[in-house]
Amino acid sequence: MKLKFFIFLVVVMLIYSCKKDEPFTTHTAATSPQIWHIDTSMIHYEFKPGSYWVYKNDTTAALDSIVVDSVSNGLDIMYLSGVSQTTFEYYTMNMHSFGTSQYYYDYLFSNFFIRSGHLWSDFDVTGQPTLETNCDTGTVFYDAKMVAKYTSLILNGNNFTNIVESKVTAAHQNQQEFTNDTYFFYSPSAGLIKKEIDLGGGNIQSWSILRWHIIR
Repeated sequence: MKLKFFIFLVVVMLIYSCKKDEPFTTHTAATSPQIWHIDTSMIHYEFKPGSYWVYKNDTTAALDSIVVDSVSNGLDIMYLSGVSQTTFEYYTMNMHSFGTSQYYYDYLFSNFFIRSGHLWSDFDVTGQPTLETNCDTGTVFYDAKMVAKYTSLILNGNNFTNIVESKVTAAHQNQQEFTNDTYFFYSPSAGLIKKEIDLGGGNIQSWSILRWHIIR
């Protein structure tokens, strides 16, 4: 796992270094590290306290609501091979689900969205990734697979565009966060717009966004 992540990170950094629109900021001072900023595609998912979403169960019409209680942002430091220092920009949202009485946090960095993960530790990711933006369908990052992209999707009379669908398989998680196989549908305009939970035996529990209020 450590070797896999190290190779992945080195490859990503090499790719970014070849881009014209470079996400790194290289400081002239010898003691200043490079900063790996949050990707522009992920900035759409940075929500401030007071943002909320209300979801409706597509079968029972039961409601669940999720609120951003607080946020934090700053820089994390990663040492490649214990020598080369790289600094990552991050954004953390502390969330509260009223339907399940669950508290958790979502951690954003680069072009990744991670449930209840925070720091890099020995080249490993903590938490369970649920979304990777700017990647091809079929891409897998720490057991989160990007399974499909949709031009548009209508949910409860609301039209959403540029949707990415990802899947977390319960039996193969980087960190145990989800009891069942779960599908997530993300849109830059509203964040998580739909969630499908595979209960087994062809039984899918589906929750679709009904209304929302976003503060950016």
